[in-house]
Parts: sequence; C-alpha cells; structure tokens
Amino acid sequence: MKMIVITKPDGTVVGAMHLSEGRQPGGIQGGLQAGPGEIAREVDVPHDIATIVDGERLHDRLKAHIAKKP
Repeated sequence: MKMIVITKPDGTVVGAMHLSEGRQPGGIQGGLQAGPGEIAREVDVPHDIATIVDGERLHDRLKAHIAKKP
C-alpha cells in the first residue's frame, strides 16, 4: 500500500496518509503538505504497517521503515 509520509530532516514522522486508488469525480479531496524544512515522500508500506491505528506506533514504524530504504 502506498502512503504519503512527511518527515523532519532527522527522520521524525510528522504526518502520514494513505493514498487512495480510486478518486470520485466531484468528491471531496484532501492531502498533506510539507512545511519548511520537512520532506514529503511516497512510500510503499507493508500491510502490517498500513493497518496500524495507533498514531505514535504508526509514526515509529514508518520512521524505521523509511530508514531501511536506500
């Protein structure tokens, strides 16, 4: 599953959202925007990370997952 993840330069996750495969014409859309000095990236994440509902745990797992990427 793809997610947009916003991080600080040190890798701390400040925001994340799932990417939707299907967009509804005329539907409401939202998104994330990186602030000054932050990094926005599209990341493929495994199902076990994508389904975490606890925010702190999700951010910790995303940080570790991104750190493993080359």
